[in-house]
Amino acid sequence: MAREAGWEGTACYCDKCGGELWRSEWNTADHLPQDGYWKSCEAFNQDAAHRTCTGCGTLAPAIDLSGFRWRDIGAELSDRQKDLNTICCV
Repeated sequence: MAREAGWEGTACYCDKCGGELWRSEWNTADHLPQDGYWKSCEAFNQDAAHRTCTGCGTLAPAIDLSGFRWRDIGAELSDRQKDLNTICCV
């Protein structure tokens, strides 16, 4: 996974009042950062409760993920790691 594992995360905030809408954290010892970012944003997008501000009731729009390649990069890195494990362990 990560060269130096640690915690990473995302936090989304309300555009109207600045309140925190959603927070997701993961350990890079267990998950690639790219997978974590993708899964966190997908979870935010898929649940209106994550996007609704408890302070003012504003519903944030879904995050447009079309410009991000996190899922592709995560898959590529996972494949490379599998290849390295195969080479090292044969």
